[in-house]
Amino acid sequence: MRASGICREIWYPLGYPLQIETESPAVLATCRDAWGHWPRLFDVEPLRLRVWVGGGAAAVRPQFFVERGAAAYVADKDNCGGFRTGGRLAWLRVSEQTAKKYVEFRYHFLEALALTLLDTVAFTPIHAACISRANCAVLLCGDSGAGKSSLAYLAATRGWTFVSDDAVHVRQGGTGGLVGNPFKLHLRAEAKSLFPELACMVPRSVPNGKRAIEIATAPLSTNVQCGRVAACVFLRG
Repeated sequence: MRASGICREIWYPLGYPLQIETESPAVLATCRDAWGHWPRLFDVEPLRLRVWVGGGAAAVRPQFFVERGAAAYVADKDNCGGFRTGGRLAWLRVSEQTAKKYVEFRYHFLEALALTLLDTVAFTPIHAACISRANCAVLLCGDSGAGKSSLAYLAATRGWTFVSDDAVHVRQGGTGGLVGNPFKLHLRAEAKSLFPELACMVPRSVPNGKRAIEIATAPLSTNVQCGRVAACVFLRG
């Protein structure tokens, strides 16, 4: 829907409705790539994110702050955003040069701000991989490099359902349910020594600065949500 040059579109990151308000086609295209594959899981009023694109230089990675009841991502005066904690409206201002840097803009600004807003309003995030059976989740917890993603991948090739390789978001309100991101799976280069089928795959740089092998999850059994957490497994690297 368009009014006064502003386009409003609703997307469903983590299955939760989020209305994007912007005049920028580039921003809308990035939203489509980031969240177009997510189904709607929650029948609630949408959160809102207003995005302005203007002048200025391309931004470096922003810093995250929480202070005086507000959360903010700030790189410089032309590239920043935030929201009042407890509120349902967020804002983001970036330069045109930043918006053109698709990977950095999507990962460090658009998705970072949207997911932080969602985790403030509707979820509690947990750093863990997740697999499931019979709608019951098993969380694989541990430090970076402990083998969470590798174990999740191995289980997914042995009949388990893959839910997430790095983070899950537990629904607030005491339901015990959670949402994961089964649309991507990244393994460290060392995983090639464990899984012969990955021998010809080349690691590449991912937005968090690490190098990883990206695995297509389509051949695996996947699910975006689970009814409850049945167990947590803590791994040692």
